[in-house]
Amino acid sequence: ALVVFAVSRLLCGAGGACANNAIFSITADRFPTSLGKVMGLNEVVIGVGFSLGPPIGSFFYFRGGFGLPFLVAGVAVLAFAPFSMLLRQPAAGTMAPDACQDAAAGAGGGGLFEVLEPGLVVPAFTLLLGTGVFGIVEPILSLYLQNEVGVAPKEIGLVFAVFAFAYSLAGPLCGMLADRAGPLLVCTAGGLCGGLTMAVLMGPLAGSFPKGSFARIAYINAVLIVLGVAQAATLIPSLPAMKGGVTAVGPTVTDRVVAWFNMFMQMGLAIGPLVGTWLVGTVGFEKSVAACGVVIAAYGAFATSFALRRRREAVSPCTTPVARTMSFSITGVCLSPTEAKCLDMPVPI
Repeated sequence: ALVVFAVSRLLCGAGGACANNAIFSITADRFPTSLGKVMGLNEVVIGVGFSLGPPIGSFFYFRGGFGLPFLVAGVAVLAFAPFSMLLRQPAAGTMAPDACQDAAAGAGGGGLFEVLEPGLVVPAFTLLLGTGVFGIVEPILSLYLQNEVGVAPKEIGLVFAVFAFAYSLAGPLCGMLADRAGPLLVCTAGGLCGGLTMAVLMGPLAGSFPKGSFARIAYINAVLIVLGVAQAATLIPSLPAMKGGVTAVGPTVTDRVVAWFNMFMQMGLAIGPLVGTWLVGTVGFEKSVAACGVVIAAYGAFATSFALRRRREAVSPCTTPVARTMSFSITGVCLSPTEAKCLDMPVPI
């Protein structure tokens, strides 16, 4: 049984990695100017799945035992698979005719590490910590809700649904905010808020209410709503923030950024449960969440200051603007995107 479980989880992980890379690469390529909004809508769909999954899984578990939810989910995925094969492959993007763009695109080839710049690394670690929150909280939250909060086993799925619903509902709002205020600032501020929520609201303060009381259950639900919104603000703009922090250009830059995005996301999901389980076994749930929250909030404060500094640099005055109708080159010399921005020229995407 253990071998079957391990192999099935391995196959799920491999399939998810392939699907995530393809989905996010297509999204980043086809919606470069509204990536935050599209990511928000994408997370709505994911959030709906997370919202419906726990109560549906609980229903089948109490009706048919541990194996029935997995059987139903597997049949549903297999039933949908033929329809996904009918989706048309997006047409490859065409290069702009400008010779300078072609030269810049040609210079963008290279390995993964060529896009590993501070503008990518800072939101990437915010993403890692954000996905780590899911890994820390979700595997051990059900036991905490049942043993220490006093939630009935049949109602635990509803508590998870509240958390997922808040995350899903905040998705489009965070995406639109990221498109307006900048994805890096929204992402890092979300990480800071999420860390503070864990350190202050989900820590020892949560134990100040009597076990099983309505006040404690309502308090936990309210805190999970706040955490869900903070998680949406952290995770949804993370890919646009990473993509916007890379100065390299070229036809494969997006794919390399998405590869780093998925690696950091999966690292957070892998490390979170290990850290959370070890800490809970050592000091308990509330102290574990508070300790992790302090670390996340500290990094969130650093990352937010980095984002604010980048924002100030972006709006700093450049040279005197010239006509917008000028080409991206002057006397045949290609300008960098930064130089073109200072001259108020159109920068190729």
